[in-house]
Formats: sequence, C-alpha cells, structure tokens
Amino acid sequence: MNILELLDKIGTALIIYEKMMNDATFLVACGTAYSLRYIRAAMQEEIEIGFDANIALAIASQTVGGTVKMTLEEKIHP
Repeated sequence: MNILELLDKIGTALIIYEKMMNDATFLVACGTAYSLRYIRAAMQEEIEIGFDANIALAIASQTVGGTVKMTLEEKIHP
C-alpha cells in the first residue's frame, strides 16, 4: 500500500504542486471556518423561527452534508 492509498482511507488525497501547498492550506482552513459560520447562521435563524437548537443544528448540518454529496458524489456543479 502506498501513501496515497493510505490517505484515501481517511479522506481524499490530492496531488498538487508544492508551490501551491500554502494556498491550499489557507483555502482549506478558511473553507472550514466559512462552512461553520454558515451552519451557525442557519441555526440561529431556525432557532429564531421556533426550532429547538438540536433540531436546528441537524437541519443546517444535513443541508451542508447534502450539498457536499451533490457536488462530490453526483458531480453536480455548484
């Protein structure tokens, strides 16, 4: 088993140019933060209209999860 096969077992291993590593790291970190901010904002709105916090978290998270599935598995362009 090579390193790419090993990494693919825990996530997605992508090969990029070394000179792009800092940019990729930045995008991944910011993307995670942005996604969490979206989930929090959606939750807050759902709570304001009457949903319980746990239900609001589930709705917001499932929305993001479904979107990820559409783009990665179903190859739907955003």
